[in-house]
Amino acid sequence: MRSASDASAAPVPSAGRYLVGDIAIDTRQRRVLRPDGDVELTQRVFDLLIALVSEPDILHTREALLERVWGTTCIEDSNLTQSISVIRRALGEARKGWIRTVSKRGYSFEPPAEVVRQPPERPAATPPAVDAPIASPAD
Repeated sequence: MRSASDASAAPVPSAGRYLVGDIAIDTRQRRVLRPDGDVELTQRVFDLLIALVSEPDILHTREALLERVWGTTCIEDSNLTQSISVIRRALGEARKGWIRTVSKRGYSFEPPAEVVRQPPERPAATPPAVDAPIASPAD
């Protein structure tokens, strides 16, 4: 497993989906799409989920997650713990183990299936207008 020092601190993606097992995470609508219903998350909790999902099997230190998601906002360490708990509930009972807690270090997203990043859907392009053939006058 790689550590958070190997992970990028790239901003959270703003559009597209992540597909993991039987769920999808829609970054545009900020929802976890489960077979038994959709779950909406607050901005920071969703950003935390995406930080974990976008880099699976990496140990994200508590400090790195706090900096990446909350930036310079001063928060208590317990906010991170509570946010992880909210994410586990959003994933559902059968999937809560996908987020592994590494005591006093951080968290790692470890689903049993590959995480697939689906780019945002682009609107269908309107096909160019086709000129109707010119009819020859009847003789």
